[in-house]
This record gives sequence, structure tokens and C-alpha cells, in this order.
Amino acid sequence: MDRFKIGSETLFFQLSQFDNILGWQLRIILAILLFVGSVIFIIKGFSLRSTDQLFNQYWTLALIMLWGGVSQISPAIKNYSESKNKLL
Repeated sequence: MDRFKIGSETLFFQLSQFDNILGWQLRIILAILLFVGSVIFIIKGFSLRSTDQLFNQYWTLALIMLWGGVSQISPAIKNYSESKNKLL
């Protein structure tokens, strides 16, 4: 039962190790995919709006995906700069 600790460790690994698992390249790819998905859902929302159907859930999903993409960019830049400093 030592795998399930409360505090800085969750389930199987510490939260600080999460950045080591996701490299900066993977974060950039994830951010790009979220940006593309948000654009697709915005376009889908506009097409549904023009036909007078329910469209709010698509715009909400697009905003959440856009927020997720933006939140991945900052750690990616930080990890990139740290990896560049290690090489020098």
C-alpha cells in the first residue's frame, strides 16, 4: 500500500516527475492538436448556428481545447530551455 500516499505523491509517481515523462516535443504536438481541434469545433459550431441547431456545446468544447493548448505551451518552452541548457 505504499503506492497510495497522500501529499506530494499520487498513485504511482510524484507530480514533479510528470514533466520528465512528457517531453517538450510531445507537449508541442499536444498543443497543436488541441488548437486544430478547437478550430474544427468552432467551425462546426458556426455551421450548426446557421441552421438554428444547438451549437453552444461545440463552442464550449472549443474553448476548453484552446485553454488546454495554451496551458501546454508554457511548460514546453520551459522544458525546451532546460534541455538546451543541459546540452551546453
